[in-house]
Amino acid sequence: MQPQTFSPTMAPHAFAAARALAVRRKEVQQDKALILLFLCTATATLLVSVALIVKHFSHHELPSVAALLEEVEHSLQYQGRSRDQFLQQMNAQDRRRFEHNIKYVADLIEQHRSHRVRQSEIRSIAEAIVRLSYEHNYDPLLVTAIIKAESTFNRFASSHRGAIGLMQLLPSTGKYISAKVSKDWHGPSRLTEPEYNIRLGIAYLQYLEKMFRGDRELALIAYNWGPGKVLEVNKNRALVPSGPRSYAKKILTNHQSWSKQYGQLAARIASTTPPMYS
Repeated sequence: MQPQTFSPTMAPHAFAAARALAVRRKEVQQDKALILLFLCTATATLLVSVALIVKHFSHHELPSVAALLEEVEHSLQYQGRSRDQFLQQMNAQDRRRFEHNIKYVADLIEQHRSHRVRQSEIRSIAEAIVRLSYEHNYDPLLVTAIIKAESTFNRFASSHRGAIGLMQLLPSTGKYISAKVSKDWHGPSRLTEPEYNIRLGIAYLQYLEKMFRGDRELALIAYNWGPGKVLEVNKNRALVPSGPRSYAKKILTNHQSWSKQYGQLAARIASTTPPMYS
């Protein structure tokens, strides 16, 4: 077999083919560069959008779909059953009083709620406040006043310190109180559930009132400022800062005003005033 020889007539064709190949490679590189630029732009736009959403909403404002489904399932199974059992223990008159309490608390929530609280949530939050307060022999209007001060009834509220939910409980506090009252601790994500949050919040308030021998103002200061700091201030005979004192006084003022108003309303709709625990 003879080796192939190069003919001068082949040169133009070879150069043309090589040139066409070089042009095609350049076009492919340009296409890749455009695609990469498009992907980078799209990614940057997405990141900016996410950043704006995160800035607009709090950390707990947008729970995952899985978390919401789990919460709804738990609420339907647990809250519905406990509510029915609770109402079965009441006579007709007590049920009327219970409903009047819920209606009044719902009206307060309507007046003072955050714009993030949906209209459809008001009744369920009010019922949880009243029912759990009754179950724990506690004043529902005091719980309402605390929730107004802490979260304005936004169950997804979160603080820069990490407090979560209606009664703004720190996960460490929730875990501690769960152990104190022999309740299972289900983690921080459950603190956005109104019933779970309120139940632990009331238990914590009762724990603080017992710690400070029934002094409700000191208990509220401790709820806001921390019980350790209050104990240290009392030990050293120092003054509580104005912030925690104003917090407690505002809650007590709202509670006193609402209790008086509710008593007047109750007198008009029933011969006896519903029990409001002190």
